[in-house]
Amino acid sequence: MTGLPTQDGEKRRVAGIIVFIVFLVLAPAACLIADSNSQGALLEEGLPGLGIKGVAVVVNGEKKLVLKNRAEAENLLAWLKAVYPAEPDTEVGFKETIELTDLIIDGQEAVDFDTAKSLIQPLVTVIFSSRVAVREEVPFSVEVRQDSQLPRGGQKVVRRGAPGEKIVTYQVTGENGLETGRVAVAEEVLQEAVPAVVTRGSRVMLASRGSVVRLYQPVPGGVISPYGWRDGRMHEGVDLAAGAGSPVVAAAVGRVTSAGWEGGYGKMVEISHGGGLVTRYAHLSSIKVNVGQPVSERELIGLAGATGNASGPHLHFEVIVNGRHHNPAGYIF
Repeated sequence: MTGLPTQDGEKRRVAGIIVFIVFLVLAPAACLIADSNSQGALLEEGLPGLGIKGVAVVVNGEKKLVLKNRAEAENLLAWLKAVYPAEPDTEVGFKETIELTDLIIDGQEAVDFDTAKSLIQPLVTVIFSSRVAVREEVPFSVEVRQDSQLPRGGQKVVRRGAPGEKIVTYQVTGENGLETGRVAVAEEVLQEAVPAVVTRGSRVMLASRGSVVRLYQPVPGGVISPYGWRDGRMHEGVDLAAGAGSPVVAAAVGRVTSAGWEGGYGKMVEISHGGGLVTRYAHLSSIKVNVGQPVSERELIGLAGATGNASGPHLHFEVIVNGRHHNPAGYIF
């Protein structure tokens, strides 16, 4: 005879029903989770028979090469940036637009890292930008004053100039390790430059006969380097074009007071013309006169050359009046 269910039996029956219902609800979700994990593993490890996962390096929208994984692709770009040495605070990037794209590939399509380096380098421009501080010299200016007491063409240094100093910060840009642009963005003056003060003569100098002093040009060539200040130094004569071995003649009647080697002048002839007027002829290749010898105007005194501090054949010609250098351009004809 079947009896009525006991209280404990009823509890067991209800618990079983609850477990069954929970199983029906959760089992499909568990299956979905399992399927999702399996799909992730397949993408990570590759689909059997369909290919493997790779990463394409895309330059300006075009796929250029494929590597096995993203880590290799990122290492390739890092290697590109490090090919050209740069200062610590330099910003380094690429001129082209570069993207890394995941894709499923045939195993034969991916290249090894060394091959990738040789393929990518010609296709990509590495750009850089940095700030550089440079200590620079500030050139001094020259203030010129007229002096009616000095003969025309004469010049006297009243105060020598002194360069200053500054620090200039530049924004430097470049490509593939070579600088392509430099713009000053800041400047700090450490020491101001001191201007030079020079007086120039305006008085007309007369010879004993009352005519203006004129000197014959010792070589026919034109002026290739004039008299005056240049790069912070005084050029105390004029450089006249003259080929090696061409004749050099006396600018006026006089007497030879020096003929020989004179340091940076090289082989030099000096002639006194009386009245405090002296002329010098430097960088000669050969000297044709002796000390104490009288010379006439246009008489051969030597041959042009490049002795001493000279970068090439020419004649350095000076005019000195009462111990002061004058611009020869005001005297020669």
